[in-house]
Amino acid sequence: MGRRARKPISDGQMVAVRRASIDQSHTGSAVRSENSTTPRGGRPQKFSWEDIWIETCRYIHYEGVPSTAAGLMRHLQQWCENRFGEQPADSTLKPKLRKLYAALLQPDEN
Repeated sequence: MGRRARKPISDGQMVAVRRASIDQSHTGSAVRSENSTTPRGGRPQKFSWEDIWIETCRYIHYEGVPSTAAGLMRHLQQWCENRFGEQPADSTLKPKLRKLYAALLQPDEN
């Protein structure tokens, strides 16, 4: 696939590009900016998944990778109970941790 030559922008000219246009051209779909103030719609999340993943990394860093995803799931459910006042359901955590464990068990490709 050939590249098109583009004319350089002369001094003093400005080009405005919307962030969504750049994200869409890179990924093929619009990506929501973290700093966006536009509501996403839908039901608000019960848990901060960013905080849960940070706790997951912290736990693995200090305690090592538990031998089973169930061990990590129990820890995260208790952590969520302490932090948010309720636990995510097994059916919510299992797919996320299954994907994590699958990645951790793959041999290093470097």
